Amino acid sequence: MRTEPPPDARLGLYRHGDTVSEKAALELAGRPDFPASWLIVPSPDGERLSLMWGDACTTAELSRSSVWNTMQRATIQAARHHSGEA
Repeated sequence: MRTEPPPDARLGLYRHGDTVSEKAALELAGRPDFPASWLIVPSPDGERLSLMWGDACTTAELSRSSVWNTMQRATIQAARHHSGEA
């Protein structure tokens, strides 16, 4: 069941639906404290990335996020390792 994000939900400078650069997306996803309630979601054409509140995502958005995470896993794990999380 999809739910809207809380009105004050923010992750750093970003809110649900904000477009993020690839660098910012990798930095956010690589944070050891990146909350599970947030997702990085590529647009359908793959041209941009957005920060999304997971419970507000469609099935297609969840699928695109999963594919992006799988493709970026090594980069994200390296960022987490570098920041001190093993």
